Amino acid sequence: MTLLIIAIFLYTLIFIVMKLFERYEVDNFSAISINYLVAAVSGILIFNRVLDFNYEAGMWVIAVIVGVIFYGVFHLFAICSQKISITMTAMASKMSVVIPIIVTLFLFNESITILKIVGIIVIIISLYLMLKPDKQNPIKRSLLLIPISIFIFTGISDTLFKVTQVSYNINDAIMSAQFVSLVFALSFISAVVTAPFFKVKPKLFFQKKNIIAGLVLGLINFLAVFFFTYSMIDFEGSLFFPIFNASVVGLTAISGMLLFKEKMSKINIFGLILAIFAIVLINL
Repeated sequence: MTLLIIAIFLYTLIFIVMKLFERYEVDNFSAISINYLVAAVSGILIFNRVLDFNYEAGMWVIAVIVGVIFYGVFHLFAICSQKISITMTAMASKMSVVIPIIVTLFLFNESITILKIVGIIVIIISLYLMLKPDKQNPIKRSLLLIPISIFIFTGISDTLFKVTQVSYNINDAIMSAQFVSLVFALSFISAVVTAPFFKVKPKLFFQKKNIIAGLVLGLINFLAVFFFTYSMIDFEGSLFFPIFNASVVGLTAISGMLLFKEKMSKINIFGLILAIFAIVLINL
C-alpha cells in the first residue's frame, strides 16, 4: 500500500509541475523532450542497470506503443493543464479507469464480487461527476477534444502496462525499472523524430529554465511510473486502477484549489466525496 500512496503523490506532482510551466514560461516541447531523456537515464543510474533489450517481440511492440503514447499524452497533459485546469487534466486521464478495469476483469479472469462491482460503478459515476464542467466556467468547444484524447490514450497505456506486468511476469523492482526506462527511451526517440515537424528552435533546449523543468519533471516522471508499475504487483487490476485513479483525481483537485485557485462546482465536490466512499467500499 505504501508504494501505491507514493505513486499517487508523484502522479499528482506531474500535473502540478506542468501547470507551473505556464507560470514560468517554460517551453513545453523542450522540457517534455528533456524530461524523457532524464527519465530514461534515471532508471539506469538509480538501479545501476543497463537497458534490457532481450525482450520478446510482443513486449517490444507494447513498449513502442506505450512509449509513443506517453510522448503524445504528455503534450496533451501540458496543454490541458494550462488551457483548462490541472483538475480537468487529472479527471480526463483517470476517468479512463473504465478501460483497464474492463480489460483486466475479462482478460485475466480476476475475481468479481458484488462489492467490487458496486464500487467500480460508484467510481465511474464519481469520476463523471468530477469531470462535469461548471456552467459558470464552461470549457471552450475547441478544447474538448484534448481531455477526450487524454481519456482514450491514457486508458490504453494503463491497460498495456498491466498486460505487460501479468503476461511477461514483471515481478520485481529491477525488471520494472528496466521496462519503464525502455519506454521512456522510446518516448525520447519519438520526441527527436517529431522535432522537425514542430519547428522547435534548437536554442530552446539549452535555456536554463527549460533544462531545469525537464530535469525536475523527468525525475518525478520516472519515479511515478516506476512506483505505478511496481505497486501493481500487489493488486488485481480491477482493484488497483479504481483506487489509484480516484485518489490522483481527488488529490489533484485539492491541489488545484489550494495552489492555483481553481474552482469546482458543488457537483464536482460531491463527485470527490463519492469517489472516497467508493474506494472504501472496494477495500471492504
